[in-house]
Amino acid sequence: MTFPQFTKPFPKKPTTPKFKDVEGRVFGHWSVVAFAGTWHQSAYWLCVCSNCGGEYFIRGSALILGHSTMCRPCAEESGIQVGAWNAEIR
Repeated sequence: MTFPQFTKPFPKKPTTPKFKDVEGRVFGHWSVVAFAGTWHQSAYWLCVCSNCGGEYFIRGSALILGHSTMCRPCAEESGIQVGAWNAEIR
């Protein structure tokens, strides 16, 4: 899956009631830096992993629902099984 190239300055945040502004908040090891834009009706945020300092674009709903708490390299390094749910189905 490829993501569009977000360029600075970051786009304006939506003003719809459904939009949740999470800029400046911390979710697990993610620190939300800025709104990155929308793609397929999902808001994406620029986040920094507090463990390794890596920058990633994370979907807002994944942050809010707790589906994403750290980057993949840090999760694998800490022994967390990444993608285990998909492996069990197959």
